Amino acid sequence: MPGAIETPMKLSTLPAGPGREEALAYEGRLATLGRMGQPSEVAGAVAFAFSDDASYLTGQAVTVDGGATARCYPYPVG
Repeated sequence: MPGAIETPMKLSTLPAGPGREEALAYEGRLATLGRMGQPSEVAGAVAFAFSDDASYLTGQAVTVDGGATARCYPYPVG
């Protein structure tokens, strides 16, 4: 369950031009870690799930979102 991950698909949803850097920063602020995730971070979670280290892991939804869903305050409006 990836959160805001810096991929071409996600970047295509952000405005072009001068507001783009602010939009990237805003997306990052939604996560507790304060930044957007990288594809390699999602890949690491997937690699773990398929590894022998996770041999007893079954039926789980692993959230890779930098803590965005664990926040204790609502998302800002707008």
